[in-house]
Amino acid sequence: MIISDLYIIGEIQDNDLYNAKIHLVINKKVKYANRFGKIKKTLNIALDLRCKEKLINIITGFINQKKTLLEDVNNDNNNNTYLR
Repeated sequence: MIISDLYIIGEIQDNDLYNAKIHLVINKKVKYANRFGKIKKTLNIALDLRCKEKLINIITGFINQKKTLLEDVNNDNNNNTYLR
């Protein structure tokens, strides 16, 4: 289920609706809902076409690649901390 902008706005009953922090939260929730909808659609297509293993392999490769990147960034940050 994709949550619409109006639903999220309706959930917030505050006089300062146009507060920047609230807009940030709303935008984050809307983006999350839209992206989750795409992921769900992708999974359903993979299941319908019986190619879920291919999708799992793509996702696993993405996770491993990004984990390695994060580890490299963290190592660089730790090394820079020791040099100060």
